Order: sequence, then structure tokens, then C-alpha cells
Amino acid sequence: AIKVCHLTTYQQLLAVKFDDQKFGSQIGFYKTKAFMEQLLNAKYHESLKPTIRALDQMKHRVESDLAAVEQDLKNSNLDLTKERAQRYLQHFLQLYLKLMQGSIAGYPDSFGETLDEELAQSGVSEWPDFAQYGFEVQQSELKLYGSAQFQRVLNQFEMVVLSREFPAISVHEVAAALGGAKLRTASVLETAAADIVQIKARSVLAPLVNGLLQRISYVMKRVFTIVVSSISKQKAEVADIQKSETVCVGELFLDEMETEFRVFVEKTEATCREKIENDLLALTRMVDIEITRGLSPVVLQSSLGASVEATKSRVEAIVNQSGTSHAQVERMDTTEEDTGSANESESVRRIATKLFAGIRFLFVKMVRNKCNVFFFETLISDLGNALLAHFRRTSDERYQELFQLRISELEHRKGKLSAQLEAICEHRSRFRGMLQKLGAELGI
Repeated sequence: AIKVCHLTTYQQLLAVKFDDQKFGSQIGFYKTKAFMEQLLNAKYHESLKPTIRALDQMKHRVESDLAAVEQDLKNSNLDLTKERAQRYLQHFLQLYLKLMQGSIAGYPDSFGETLDEELAQSGVSEWPDFAQYGFEVQQSELKLYGSAQFQRVLNQFEMVVLSREFPAISVHEVAAALGGAKLRTASVLETAAADIVQIKARSVLAPLVNGLLQRISYVMKRVFTIVVSSISKQKAEVADIQKSETVCVGELFLDEMETEFRVFVEKTEATCREKIENDLLALTRMVDIEITRGLSPVVLQSSLGASVEATKSRVEAIVNQSGTSHAQVERMDTTEEDTGSANESESVRRIATKLFAGIRFLFVKMVRNKCNVFFFETLISDLGNALLAHFRRTSDERYQELFQLRISELEHRKGKLSAQLEAICEHRSRFRGMLQKLGAELGI
């Protein structure tokens, strides 16, 4: 019908001498065709704009993702990662030494512990029968860490040891110690007492060491957490802190550090325990009355079945040095006192009690010395080198695991994003060319 209509109109126009060469495109089907083409081009032109905008957004998003991947690859550089780890270690060790030697850099109000908090958190059982005395341990109410907390543990241990009275001796033990000697001279009685003390002192004193070393290990291990937490807190509080102090490391690296830290503390504990056990064995192997020479009467007190009040007073006198000065005490002749007794068993008990008191006092000093030298000083002098040596020995593969580098994965993702970006740019360029061409045809 459109074709018939168009031809009829065209014949009528030709009859009036219509110039079809000049005006043919402006009538009928040709006009409609031109209009439809123009309308379609305009619609197509308008539809290209949101497509190009979408391509622009996709290009921006892929460029951002690609930049992030490239930054991750840069951060995943193994040499830079090792350097970052070393800087963190150096900062950690600097702060660690401060806390061990004495400093508020570890935020004692936040991370320190009172004695009650320490006992509750350590999980170490209290020494048997110690609580009954109600001793006031120095600085028990203060929140401490590091060297201060370490010394508080030793101070409490001193009270624990000094509060131990010599255990009961049966007549059977005395008789066995005296043996078959017919002449019960002073030296025989002292030898018998020494034999008893060798066994009794070890049985009383040796079990106390385990609790002490476990407590010290707890105190030392928690320094790690305090240092790490303090570094994080410093970073949050100080905006212009040095670059070496702003180094961030992941949880896996910190876990590795803590594992090595704790292993070193445990090895140090084992070494210190061996030293103390060996020295206790040596101290009790050759027990002689001479060990009591020069010690004050208050030190040498140790009563069989002493009351809680009497024991507490004696310990406090020794700890507070309220008795006669050790240096001013004249040597005591125990032989006359002990051998003058008609009861040989009582004489042996008195000598043994005095010998035990001397060993008890020397044991406290020996343990404090061993803990200071083989535990505390070792952690100060050797721990840092052990940590640094461990991470120097760590393989490249392990570093990638600790820092979750995923280098091969990042390289693969970078390739995919680069190809995707190239395709988007190509499509975007083609669509922009079409937009410009249609705009020119439409006169836009």
C-alpha cells in the first residue's frame, strides 16, 4: 500500500513537470526513509553515551585494582620484607631492654600486675603453707613488669624459704644416723646431724625451686606481649614517630617471634634449674658445722614445731635485717651446747636444726644469685642475638609464608587485570570514535 501510494503521488507530480532529480528525496518513501535513518542515528548516538560512561567507570575500577596489586607486589619484595622485619625486631629489642632494666615505656598502669594479679594469671600454684603466715611482700600492691616484677618474685621466694622450719626427726632416724659408734663424741653427733640434714634439706628446699622458676618464666614471657602492645600504643599516640617505630608486621610474624621468645625463656629456665639443683646438691653434700659460722642467731633459728607467729617474726627479722648484724656476730661454739645434753637424740636434733637453718639461709642467697645470673642476665644479654639469628636463618619461602606475600598469585592477577584494562581501553576508543562520527553526521 505504501508503494502504490508513493507511485500514484509520484505520477501526479511528474504530470505537472516535477523535477524529480532535485526534489525526489523530499517526498513519500524517500522522505520517510531519510527521517527514519536520522532518527535511528540520533537514538544510537544517545545510547553510546551511557555505554562510554560505563566503560570509563570500568576503566577507573580496573586501574585502581591494578595499582593496588602493583603496590602489593612492591611491598612483597623479599629484600624489603626482610628489611622491614629487621627494623621491627630492632625496635622490639630496644623497648624490651628498657622494660627489663626499668622503664615506664611499657605503660605500667595498663600492663603492669599486682602480686595478686600475677598469681591469678600465671596459673602457678602457690607454695604450700605459705599463705598462713600473711607476709607483706614488698611492692605487692604495685603494678609491675620486667625487672621490678622479677625481683618481687625473688623477694617472695626468700620469705617462702625462710619460713620453712626443719621437719621432725624420728628417734629411728637419729639412731640410724649415729650408726654403731660407741663413743658419742661431738664430731660423731655432728656427723649424724649432717647426714640427716643432707636428706631433709633437699626434701624441704628442692620442691620450692619449681614454683619459683615457673613464676619467673611467666613474668619474663609476658614481657613479649607488653612490648608488642606498647609499640602499637606508641604508634597510635604519636603521629610523627620515627619511621623505624612505625613498621607494621603481620600476626604470623609476631606469632613466630613469640614462639622463639618463649622457647628461649624455657631453655633458660631449664639451664637455671640445672644450676640450682647442682648447687643445692653440692651445698648439702658436705654439710659441716662451719657453715653456721658468722651467721646471726636470728638466721640460725629453726624450731621443731614452731608456731606460725614465731616463724613469721623470725622471717621478718631476717628480711628486714632487724636482728644483730651478721658482720658483728661473734662465732658461736655449738659443740659445748649440743654435747652437754644427756639426751643424744636431742643433741643431734639441735645440731641438725642449726645446720638446716644455715643451709636454708645460704640456699636463698644461692638461688637469688643463680636466677640473677643464669636467668635474668641471660635474657638481657643473649635473647636479642637469638631472635636476630633465628630470622637471619629463616628461608625465603618461610618469609613469604609469614608475611603472606603470594608473589606468584599477585603476578597472575596483575596479568589478568592488565589484559582486561587493555580490552576496556580498546572498546572505549572504538565507541568514542563512533560517537564522534554520528555526532558529525547529525550536526551535533
